[in-house]
Amino acid sequence: MARYLNTFTKQGILVERQRWRGGGGDWRCTCCGKLLGRIENGRIRILVSRSHPYLVSAPVTSVCRGCGALNELTRLP
Repeated sequence: MARYLNTFTKQGILVERQRWRGGGGDWRCTCCGKLLGRIENGRIRILVSRSHPYLVSAPVTSVCRGCGALNELTRLP
């Protein structure tokens, strides 16, 4: 289920952004806490860019885009 949030840019322009609200949990980096993926319906949804989502099953390994730490999810919570 999507939800729209009104935010402002640095220049003060109002922007309406879509925010994903699902029933699953978040998969976050163990080092910096950056969002790596979302758990939904028994799979992990990884969004590489806005137009390239991937649905993968556990176990999955990913490198954090923020700090470069290696993260592994061996089974779903």
